[in-house]
Amino acid sequence: MEIFEGNLSHLPFPSHIFDRVFVCGNYYKWNNPLHVLVETYRILAPGGMMVTTLDISALQKEKKKASPRSPMKTANIDPVAYMHSLETAGFADVNICYLSHANNLSYQAIFAYARIDREATHLNIEEETTR
Repeated sequence: MEIFEGNLSHLPFPSHIFDRVFVCGNYYKWNNPLHVLVETYRILAPGGMMVTTLDISALQKEKKKASPRSPMKTANIDPVAYMHSLETAGFADVNICYLSHANNLSYQAIFAYARIDREATHLNIEEETTR
């Protein structure tokens, strides 16, 4: 395994190289989620899967107790809005699963897949973000 540091909007990888991408509960911190998702879609191989894990209950509590100046106060933690952004970026079969761990810890996982026929899903990111 290698770890890379970089800009999520400009990932330093060739297109269609990864079969899986994992995001651990930080989508609400991204400055421009749609740009990040389009870039993530670009690096996924056809049929590849992106999994985003989160604990919506913990996020709601954190947002509620955040100070008025905290970025968390205005963060969009809504998983449905995030799922819509995944679809807008070109992902297919976007769904959320509600899961629990053996220690009674509950969390959610959002699954999204790169389309097999990627030519049918070209997204002009400049047009989309200016609407």
